[in-house]
Amino acid sequence: MPFRKGARAVLIAVLTASGAGGLAACGELKSARPNVLFISVDDLRPELGTYGAPAVTPNIDRLADAGMRFERAYAQAAACAASRASLLTGAYPHTTGVYLMRPPVAESNPQLTTMPQLFKDAGYEAIEIGKFMHVPEDAPAAWSRAGWMPEWNPPEYFTPENREHSGRMRPPRGPFAEAADVPDAEYLDGKIAAKAVEELRRLKDRPFFLAVGFIRPHLPFNCPKRYWDLYDADQITLPEAIDQDRVPKNEWHHNYEPRAYQGGWPIDEKVGKRMIHGYRACVSYIDAQIGRLLDELDRLDLAERTIVVLWGDHGWHLGEHGIWGKNTALDVALRIPLIVRAPGSVGGSTTSALVETVDLLPTLCELTGIPRPEQVEGVSSCRYSPIRIARGSRQCSDGGNGAVNPD
Repeated sequence: MPFRKGARAVLIAVLTASGAGGLAACGELKSARPNVLFISVDDLRPELGTYGAPAVTPNIDRLADAGMRFERAYAQAAACAASRASLLTGAYPHTTGVYLMRPPVAESNPQLTTMPQLFKDAGYEAIEIGKFMHVPEDAPAAWSRAGWMPEWNPPEYFTPENREHSGRMRPPRGPFAEAADVPDAEYLDGKIAAKAVEELRRLKDRPFFLAVGFIRPHLPFNCPKRYWDLYDADQITLPEAIDQDRVPKNEWHHNYEPRAYQGGWPIDEKVGKRMIHGYRACVSYIDAQIGRLLDELDRLDLAERTIVVLWGDHGWHLGEHGIWGKNTALDVALRIPLIVRAPGSVGGSTTSALVETVDLLPTLCELTGIPRPEQVEGVSSCRYSPIRIARGSRQCSDGGNGAVNPD
């Protein structure tokens, strides 16, 4: 694409605007040695209030209000392992060797250096809470200590009629959605958030790279009832039916994910609406857990010393093109939410610049002053000059290579 170089050039410019000096060159954050809180969310498409979706996400919205929202961010693959392999290494699947769900990165290409390894080698404490890597074998020696995941028997069910299905991993599994009237901490992601808050308190006086990976809105769409109650089922509508001839035949699949759960197939209007309801409820549940992390950053006076990244590993079809699930090369399966808040950055900015998951590793390297490894195939725009952003007017310029109006 002719504007690819310039579009990427916006990425660092919008993140390094100085709160004190008005204009800032790339890399000005290096001397501050900022921490990194990297929040990943499984199966999260841009179903967020800040992206204009009907999901109730006040905490993610306030993160966007204080940072930069990327409207056209894309994963390298609509599969968890392949997408996360590219995130970890800054390299495309043809380099990582991971195209779908296997093999682990360290096995497919052991010469690649991963994101947590870079930060650990640079003197950061690198900690993983929840699901950041796809499996521990992706980078077994990259972290300062082994990753933490609460003991659980997926899928989790709490209502009496569903408990017999807890722990059943082979189809037929339990119902595709549950709304138990339980506290947030009963479900897995509430435990992950609590542990992440605990880690922030422990790490507050040392440089850290804290990766927090939430599981929902991955199927089954199980979360506390209070988040289901945020939505009126009668107001939910299904995507408009389309002519199947308009979709490439090799993009169709058999909706294998919902089929694995009781009630998940066939998807008629009633089931489809409940599936959308459950997805949005889980997004709101995760939003509340992210709010706990942001509140703790503020309480510990870490917000001005911490880069915060919110990243979805890939999108998810909610009936678009007649598909439910991921693993297509269509826009809805590859477009992801990406929000970055860096110390001193201009808040409430938005760009339609095209960015990819592989761009995140070189971007964080530039923002923290860590040399990027030679393997990186993503692009950090600090190599392009002049790059400036005016703090007052928020008018971006990348030297004529594709300026974007962040408003």
